[in-house]
Amino acid sequence: MQPSIKQISKALFDTDPMQTCCKENACFDEYDLVAKQIYRNMETGLSFKHSTLLVLTRLFDAEQAQRTDLSAIESALFKKF
Repeated sequence: MQPSIKQISKALFDTDPMQTCCKENACFDEYDLVAKQIYRNMETGLSFKHSTLLVLTRLFDAEQAQRTDLSAIESALFKKF
């Protein structure tokens, strides 16, 4: 089962992989655009990790995206299923 955009956004908010301080600033929609793009990539058959890395690299700093703990995001997301 593929997670929803809302679930992806929540997992990104909870882990804040790009260190935007979204939790501290209560910016619950901080990762909505990122989540939409990850979801669309997954619809084409990409894995969650590959899609997430691709989107974070495109929208943020590539070096920081490469250092992101994709397993932590994936765990935060898929533990809810």
